[in-house]
Order: sequence, then structure tokens, then C-alpha cells
Amino acid sequence: MKPDRPSLLLLLLLTFAGTALAATNPPPAARTVSQADITSRECRTLRLAIEDLSQTFGARYPQGREFLRRLDAVEPRLLAGDAAAREEFVQLRREALLANPLLDAQRLLVLKRRPKDVSKLITDHDRQIGFSAGPGRDIGMPSNHECNSSLERTDYDNELCVLSPIGPRGELRTLHRPADAAYVGEVDLHWDGRRLLFTKSDATNWKVFELRADGSGLRQVSQMPDDVDSFDACYLPNGRIIFGSTAAYQSVPCWHGQKRVSNLYLMNADGSGVRQVCFDQDHDFHPTVLPNGQVLYHRWDYTGISHIYLRELMVMNPDGTGNSRR
Repeated sequence: MKPDRPSLLLLLLLTFAGTALAATNPPPAARTVSQADITSRECRTLRLAIEDLSQTFGARYPQGREFLRRLDAVEPRLLAGDAAAREEFVQLRREALLANPLLDAQRLLVLKRRPKDVSKLITDHDRQIGFSAGPGRDIGMPSNHECNSSLERTDYDNELCVLSPIGPRGELRTLHRPADAAYVGEVDLHWDGRRLLFTKSDATNWKVFELRADGSGLRQVSQMPDDVDSFDACYLPNGRIIFGSTAAYQSVPCWHGQKRVSNLYLMNADGSGVRQVCFDQDHDFHPTVLPNGQVLYHRWDYTGISHIYLRELMVMNPDGTGNSRR
């Protein structure tokens, strides 16, 4: 049975200079979007969030109706370019989202990462083949046709932290900071709130590690060969772990063997008993457990004119059976 409230809540935050990133390497679509479009989208997104929180938590989110009333009042002024309305909107957004009852635990698991200087990373060869040269490489996020294997394994300034209390005035306490400048990320908190899985790299490959919520008990979980990467793991209700791996030795077809593919695998809590559960030509990503015990994940279907952007939500049983589109 899962407790009503875990002792430690999980929110994965990548800290980076978003405005600088957008200014130096904006996607083509961003150049044609007006400020009014962006503002309208912000209002719509906040409205959906408030409505969802109100519907999900009911009486536990008592200010929902008041938040919507304030949003109705500020939105026309915001769209008209009123500077004071912008400050009111930012304050409203902070109040409405931090009123989420799930934040009552007052502790938040956070990933903190400093952006790299991309100009010192991308070589002429990278530019020719498009090797993780887009926005995201500087903060350890591969492009959508890649997995972790396309990123550098070292030279990261990052750590797992706990923020308490939750809010702008909260203090960050380091939970785990790799001494070898390794990548840490892709965190999955166990439902008892006492331990977590995360991805860690070294000079050899990518591995799955486990850590207690107090920062003790660090141990390597995955036990794969040196030429196999393992990452993005998730606890299963039956005690096993599902994770992404390049053990199938496949590559994305249009990249001529340069982009290794991640499929999903199972393993025991000690890293033994590895078994492949997805057999796809291209990537399977981000497994997570649904309330009914099934596994939800992203699958890249390499079909259709827009295949480069297509990520379908799939579900399956924890043993890999019953695979179907969500």
C-alpha cells in the first residue's frame, strides 16, 4: 500500500538561463510568435492548472475559485501590456501553484545543474552530423532523436538537493554531489519516500544508482557490460525496476549508426535478472507507474511525415505484456 503522503516529494528542476538560451539559439517557430501569443498561452496554461487542481483536490484546494476570479480580472490588462498586471500575474501564478496540497510535505527533491559553455563543446564534426548541437546539450538534455548515450559522460556541475521549506525563501541542502563531475539526473522517488533511483555517468558508461532520502546508502544498481548504457529507471510495485538501456545495440536508422537507441528492460533490485520488455526500432523513454499498476512510457514511432516529432504514450503491464497505445 502506498502512503497518502510520501515523506519526500519529487520535482525535477533543471536550473538554466532560459532567456539566454532562447536569445542565442531560438527555434524557428519562436521567431514568429508575438508577445501577445506568449501571454495568452501563459494565461491559458495557468487556468488549466488551477482547474485541474480544483477538480483533483476539491476541498483541499479551497482557493481555486478565487484564483480563477483573479485571473479573469488580470488577463485583459495583461494582454493590453500593463506592466503592473504582469507583476500581479506572476504573484498569482506563484500562489496558485504553490497551493498544491501535494507540497504540504515542505520538502522538495531538486536537481540543480549549471549550464555548460556550448561554444566549447560543439565541434565542426558535431555541426555536420547534428550531434546534440541543439538547445539542451548545455544542460544535459539530448535532442528528441537521441538518448543519454549522445551526451558527454563527464564535466557536469550538478547535484541532487532538498529544498525546504518549499518556496522562494527555501534553503537548498545537498543530498548527493558526484566527486568526479559526473552527470546525475532522471530521478525516481520510491513511493515510501525513503529512497530514490537516479542516473549517474562515469568515463565508461551510464548507470542506474540508488540513494536513501537522507543522502546515505549510495549503491550502483545496474550491472551491465561496459559498452551498454543504463538510465531513466523507475520502481515497480512488484519490487523490480524498469529502465532504459542500449543493450539491444540498435541505432536510429537515418543516423547511420551514430545514435544509439534506448529500449525498456526489467531488472531485480540488485541489478540481476535483466530482461528486455520493449522491442522497438527506435527509442522508448520515461517509464512511470500508473495508479492501476501499469507502466506508462513514450515510444517513438518512426512513421509518417512528422515522425521526428512523434512520441506516442504507450501502456503495458509491468512484465511487458498487454502493450497498447494510451
